[in-house]
Amino acid sequence: MAHSSRRQSFYDGSFTLYRLSPLYYARSASLLLPETLLLHSRRFTESLKGDVLRGVYVGLGEGGEVSIASGSLKTCQWTLLDPRSAISDEDENQGLGFPGLEGIKVDAQYEKTTYTALLLRNPDSTASRDTNQIYLPLLMIRMPPALRDSLIAYIGTTFDTRIEPMRLSSYFMGHMLEQYLEESVNAGSEQFEKMMKSIQLVLGFKNIVAPDLKALSIDIRREEVTGFITKGKALIQKASSGGSAGRRVKQSGEGDKQPRPFMTAMKKYIAEQTSLDIEHKDISLSKLSCGGFALSADGKVRFLAPIPTALTEDGLPESQLAQGAIAGMMEQLLAEASARSAQSSD
Repeated sequence: MAHSSRRQSFYDGSFTLYRLSPLYYARSASLLLPETLLLHSRRFTESLKGDVLRGVYVGLGEGGEVSIASGSLKTCQWTLLDPRSAISDEDENQGLGFPGLEGIKVDAQYEKTTYTALLLRNPDSTASRDTNQIYLPLLMIRMPPALRDSLIAYIGTTFDTRIEPMRLSSYFMGHMLEQYLEESVNAGSEQFEKMMKSIQLVLGFKNIVAPDLKALSIDIRREEVTGFITKGKALIQKASSGGSAGRRVKQSGEGDKQPRPFMTAMKKYIAEQTSLDIEHKDISLSKLSCGGFALSADGKVRFLAPIPTALTEDGLPESQLAQGAIAGMMEQLLAEASARSAQSSD
């Protein structure tokens, strides 16, 4: 019985994040040309089917985890991302366009499903303009472990690039949340109700802080979120006028950054309820989720699909507001990956 390969939406499941150093290629043809991508489509397909890649077998083999769940491999496609359209046809059909992303999309098509990876670059970046290299600092992979490892091996050896997992700091995760909250609040109270759900935070502890406590989950209901933001702004204002409330400890490598209202209020709330300082060096934010996304410190991200609804007073789809907020978060991920790659290359 024949099966059709189901193409996943950008919003289906979690991506694992990696950061890349510049990709080098010896050929005169740019990596971003269709004929060059077609070449890598063929080579990567052959490698997954068990052909030799630089003397190392990287195929998944018979009965591998991917084959059992998804059927046999049909083909792999390397294509340019169109910054004017959605990641997948499914998203396009549902009006969930996600403009602005530039880079390469890798689709591994099996009989029953398609797995995806994205190599992304900042459209405004001027880094790595040499003729024999390209800068794609952020790699997002949504694949089973064996397939993911094969892709990482292929990219690393073929393009002589260093690929490292992109762990997310507590500060960066909080910054992502603050940005989404700002976009949601600015959209107005009615849109806020549609873009925002409850906020879940999970704090992780080292044994030296709490020997019998490994994690602490905090759930802030949607109707309480704006109150936290208001309180946080008041604490920041108080701090700027000479008080100490709302100030955050400067963390190594982060430079001088302004306090964020929600996380500032959250810090005070947790301190009052538990006597814990969430900015202690042995306490970290390990997970967070809200109406638009979920993040974890081990470098995983999932964006939740906006629900297509009616038009706003300006004639725009209401879901476009949430998509704009998510696009801003993608820009932050790209900027973070670019900054870390630049630091590691110095």
